[in-house]
Amino acid sequence: MKIMKAKCLLGWLVMMVLLTCFCSCNDDDKGGAFEVGKSDVFVMMDNKDNIPLFPLEGNYKVKSLDESIATGEIKKTDNGDGSVTLASVVVTPVSKGKTIFVISNGIEEKEVDITVVNAYIVFNVERESFLCMADKDKNDVIMAELKKDPFLGLKNVFMLVKDEAQTMYLFDKKEDIEVDETFKSVSKSPYKSKGSYDILKSGDKFYLVLEAGSRSSRFEIGGNAEGQSILKSFFNLNSLKSENTVPEQLAQIDLTEDLTEEYHNKFQGGISSVEHGYTCTILSERMYRLPFEE
Repeated sequence: MKIMKAKCLLGWLVMMVLLTCFCSCNDDDKGGAFEVGKSDVFVMMDNKDNIPLFPLEGNYKVKSLDESIATGEIKKTDNGDGSVTLASVVVTPVSKGKTIFVISNGIEEKEVDITVVNAYIVFNVERESFLCMADKDKNDVIMAELKKDPFLGLKNVFMLVKDEAQTMYLFDKKEDIEVDETFKSVSKSPYKSKGSYDILKSGDKFYLVLEAGSRSSRFEIGGNAEGQSILKSFFNLNSLKSENTVPEQLAQIDLTEDLTEEYHNKFQGGISSVEHGYTCTILSERMYRLPFEE
């Protein structure tokens, strides 16, 4: 009987030890687990991005496998009383390319893919306008020519890349470059044309010149305060005049091509004014990304 009691007591002791070890292991697993808010980061030169970390408290460290592409820094924000309200990795791009960030909390490691591209800005052609002041017999002919095969068309999207070649890509529609959040990819639709751009200043006016193949168009830049501010910041411009001709809640620019002299020479007079204008909305680079690598 005593032997049976001893065996039972020993069994209970073994069970308690096993349960204690099991609980301890579970606690260690929970203590070591952490999550990153992004599995891949797409960042432009001259910009920064953040990778959220959860839980907020943790002995986090980050290592870039190629610091010539991008560097990472752990940042914790508190609300003034010592409690952390935000923990993240700040991504700072250095040059165009790809690298991997290894983030750890001393127990577990996670990897995040980092892609750095040249800075770019994307415009969607929202509205198109025509102005033709000419002799009646010329007016209809000019209007038909303006609408026949314009450099830019309604709903077209064009992308200006801040690279050495000042590359311009033109797409038929914005769906061609939308990001598929499910697969973290973009449409494979090819661009309509590839060319270049330039920003010129004449007097107190700025002009955007777009070229593709043998075609070239020169547009005077106008627009609302939001659009002008983004454009000035992106291209480091000064003295752009803001005209409140479009809703202030959208970042938009106006592009006006003055074709008066061209048609005056073509018809040898009888032309007072010919203009082809566009209102373009600046699209968010977080929603519209470069869909190709060249």
